[in-house]
Amino acid sequence: MGYKLEDIQVTGRIHTDPETLRDIADAQYGQALFSIDLDELHKEIQALPWVKSASVTRALPNMISIHLTERPPIALWQNGGQLNIIDDEGKIIQTNDLESFSTLPIVTGTDAPAHTKDLLNLLTAEPVIAENLDSAIRIGERRWD
Repeated sequence: MGYKLEDIQVTGRIHTDPETLRDIADAQYGQALFSIDLDELHKEIQALPWVKSASVTRALPNMISIHLTERPPIALWQNGGQLNIIDDEGKIIQTNDLESFSTLPIVTGTDAPAHTKDLLNLLTAEPVIAENLDSAIRIGERRWD
């Protein structure tokens, strides 16, 4: 057919591991552009920890375009002695690089991830408190300390 994949363009990548993304996408290089299963490629990219949503399209004559929307890290959740990054929906983002996020507030409590965004939104009304927030504990599934 003449249309072979020669280039992959990625936009929106901030935290997604470039090597992992490259491993998923580069496996297609040199293939006929129309033989690449975009649905499968999309599914593999969508499964990456930082990816909230992704779009994968063909760009003729020789390119695939991938656009990522990543999960925004808003806090570190301390649970059972472990720290995990959580996003604005309270979902855990699996990563080995916690050091880069050491400035995020630490939240504790079993239901803390689901309510952290609300806490941070409330604190926008009190910028002095928000600037000095290091940690917060969710108590009794109803309030923050």
